[in-house]
Amino acid sequence: WERIDSSHRGNTLLNLFKRKFVVKSIANMVYLRDRAMLVSVDEVNCINRAMAIFILPSTTYPSPEMSDSDEFKYARRKNQRRKQHNYNRVFAVLIITAIFTVISSSPKKNYISAYIQHVGKKRSDFWFGDVHPKVDYTQLPTVYPEFHSHPPIPEAEYLKMETLGNLLSKWDQDDIENPPPQFEEVLQHFDFRDEKQMEAALKFREAELPFKITNLPELLNSRQKWSVKYISDIFEGKGLRGIETGFTQSSKNNFFLFFTHGRWKKKIFGPIPTLNVNWNFFQWAEHARNADEKLLGPNSPHYYFQAEVLQSERFSPESQQGFISRDLPSFSGSSPTFFNFDPKKSTGIQCRFGERGVTAATHYDTGRNMV
Repeated sequence: WERIDSSHRGNTLLNLFKRKFVVKSIANMVYLRDRAMLVSVDEVNCINRAMAIFILPSTTYPSPEMSDSDEFKYARRKNQRRKQHNYNRVFAVLIITAIFTVISSSPKKNYISAYIQHVGKKRSDFWFGDVHPKVDYTQLPTVYPEFHSHPPIPEAEYLKMETLGNLLSKWDQDDIENPPPQFEEVLQHFDFRDEKQMEAALKFREAELPFKITNLPELLNSRQKWSVKYISDIFEGKGLRGIETGFTQSSKNNFFLFFTHGRWKKKIFGPIPTLNVNWNFFQWAEHARNADEKLLGPNSPHYYFQAEVLQSERFSPESQQGFISRDLPSFSGSSPTFFNFDPKKSTGIQCRFGERGVTAATHYDTGRNMV
């Protein structure tokens, strides 16, 4: 299925079923179509035809002008159709059972297997805060640096550099259940509600030194508002949506490497490390919740959902903006803010949802990002 081009999948399925019966469109393939698991109209039509392949055409009733012999012939044909219909139902069950067996034994995910796993499953809303991981890092002892109202001079006194090897020796990226007994913060923390601290934060920002902002009201509000249902409904077109887009990436383990597809040479580097999969936000969220509940290991497949808002949306009327821009105005407006201090140069917003253990490769960003 994955090797066949989407434009040929419909004919392939029909050939598999040998075009034995009249094919009829089904409009109720809600799961596959509305969950954005199919990427083209051809695939939607293909599934519609495949699922409807065993449906016979409607019975044609005889007209009053039919003779006795015609009525007899009609009754005989009707009886034959009834028997054939029963045979077809048995045959359909056997064929579908065989297909399900093949799919369930296949290690690769595809659209139909995803449908089998989720069809009939009631979608319940939940917050990620409802799932309590084995280790809650926010509750571990933390040592904070002394407050500075001005950037230190020289800057080396502020930025205590440490090798990545030393960091990983203190807390291995694959051993997330055993963090250090105490976190030592080296960056300045500024409270958004404190005017004095924000004046200091502005000086650090202009000096292009890293720092952290706490207690930003819109982030605290979004944390309460952004339930799984709220986000997934919007991505599926059930709410006021702008031009935000979302997709899921997969990796064979917990490591996600950033790379340029055009420059990745398979003969030298091996298989492409991450792939895009046809999972909507709700499917990703379910996997993320199960990952916490079942303590997903580092060498198991991991999934990473990413949403993006383009720069152009910030100049659109609020009524035409999506939920990310509406709920995070400090990052998305057309007027300067502490975070979005030069809107014309801003390239947009990226919201990333990583499940337990997801590790992004060390990399450099060319812009002055606010994370």
